[in-house]
Amino acid sequence: MFHLIQLLVLPFFFFSTSNALPKPRHGNGGHRCRPAISSNIFVPTYALSKTQASETTVSSLSLESSTSTASIVSTSSTTVLSLSTEAIISTDSTIFTSLTTALTLSTESAISADSTVFTSSGSSATTSAGKVTQTTSEESTFESTSISLTENTSAPTTTSELSTASTSSLQTVSIESTLISDGIATTSTISSTSAAPTQGGPPAVFTANPNIGPGGDTYKESEHFRIYGTIPGNVNKTLDLLEGEYDCLVNTLGWRSPGLSNYVEGEKGPWCKTNIYSVSDLGSSAGVQRADTKHGFAYLDVVTKWLDSGVTAHEFGHALHFHQRTWVYQSRTGAWWETVANWVAETYQTSDICAPAREKVHRSVASSIIEVKKLIGDSFQVIVDGSSGTGNYYQAWPFLTYLTNNPDEIPGLGRHVVRELMVQYKKDSNETPLHTLARVATTKVGSIVGSYWARMAYVDIGHAPAQKVFQQQRHSINYKNVAVQYDKTYKVLPERQPRYMGCNIIPLTTSGAATVQVDIKLAEKAEFTATFAVRDTSTGSVRYRTLEQGSGSIEVSDGEEISLVVANTPADPILYDGFKLTSDVQKGLDYSFKLSGATA
Repeated sequence: MFHLIQLLVLPFFFFSTSNALPKPRHGNGGHRCRPAISSNIFVPTYALSKTQASETTVSSLSLESSTSTASIVSTSSTTVLSLSTEAIISTDSTIFTSLTTALTLSTESAISADSTVFTSSGSSATTSAGKVTQTTSEESTFESTSISLTENTSAPTTTSELSTASTSSLQTVSIESTLISDGIATTSTISSTSAAPTQGGPPAVFTANPNIGPGGDTYKESEHFRIYGTIPGNVNKTLDLLEGEYDCLVNTLGWRSPGLSNYVEGEKGPWCKTNIYSVSDLGSSAGVQRADTKHGFAYLDVVTKWLDSGVTAHEFGHALHFHQRTWVYQSRTGAWWETVANWVAETYQTSDICAPAREKVHRSVASSIIEVKKLIGDSFQVIVDGSSGTGNYYQAWPFLTYLTNNPDEIPGLGRHVVRELMVQYKKDSNETPLHTLARVATTKVGSIVGSYWARMAYVDIGHAPAQKVFQQQRHSINYKNVAVQYDKTYKVLPERQPRYMGCNIIPLTTSGAATVQVDIKLAEKAEFTATFAVRDTSTGSVRYRTLEQGSGSIEVSDGEEISLVVANTPADPILYDGFKLTSDVQKGLDYSFKLSGATA
């Protein structure tokens, strides 16, 4: 698959399966039918979004496009209720029509108290005293009202149109869902108070908008999502996955809701369900996040068999990210979008932070998607490198987990830090996320990155699922970073010199208890961080010692293991584009060191 530079406006993202579908690998993939997320799976593409919004006239709205289940039609106070048969419904009247009946709603005539419309589909809509009740034969228990009466609007609109006019009207929606089986009808009701299109505060059930993406007649929905297209038998599991992810990221971590258009400020609404399109094929991709630039909403395409998987969690991570708005159009954040999407998927599926949200939807913890052979084996790379075929931008998410869990208790970091990297991003600055981090935290970015890499020696970042994978796979990691020169002196291999904010993790070998001492020399002046990481093999606890100016010693007991970590950490961040690495970030840290008490 090819790459287009993100400078081309809004990104849409591919979760690629390359030439083969994901397979379980080394115990960390494939559990509960979740595909492993590896470097040969993802191929992102940045390009102009394909907007597929339908135009609808204001004079005649069809039931199919505008008054289907969970859509809202806002009308002026002078519009009358009419049918495709051109009949007018008067007070206390009842008319039977076909499924294709077109409705135009009114607050003045026709549709008043006790008026009822019956259609051949078995649906009815009744209005009374500001209340809209819809009874439908569809099985879903999360139906939203298909008809809405809104006062003081300037013109009738479809839900594809966004109005920022203020209004004080609220409507109470009572939704009855009737399932007819073997002649027996069972009805359940959901009641909620929802906001009119421009009312502040989210309703319990969002309004469907089939104009975001291609829409369709076949769908299954929940409070915040609608899945169109091929509906698998386990679709409720996908809806549960999405609702849980929404709950954790929006309600627990405070992210801006994807139910709000990017063109709406505050929480005025309208609040729309996120559309997911279940498709049979996406070429080499399993999922795609797209953006409707006309209306400011993200939507997803996911191959049907990957709906209930990390593919959907990843792509919805993109949608959530898109709706935070500040990184959109910023090319220097481009490579970080995949890092964030995988962090979202990992955080939701495996972290303690999201455990309550998972429990609500009855989802168990997943295996970590960490790829230690890439992340640690190629830790010399730029911290987020979007190079085609060799980059680490899908694997770099543990840096965000480190910032979130904040095991070193650095002021400014913590569970809301990833959101803050977006909230505090300077508008239209095209800065890198590390520049934002420099404002979010009071500690120098280079020091933060140095501490992160020291903890990655044993994946000691407060995330047990990732550490478990590390212990399972550590013996297959490439640690060949240095070569012995003479008299216990080692030099970094030229091709493995740490690039911008990258590092070398160098396991050392001791013989029983020992005093390990190191003295690092640079070929030319540069800023770097050197750390000893010592792990107790029986308890798993790790202790650290920062080596001032690259020199120092530490006592290692029998039963402990030790690694030397050398990171290229300029104190202040550099402006760079992860998809177009320049010489200043590609320049490696050229160093050598003399070692005693151990061998490298």
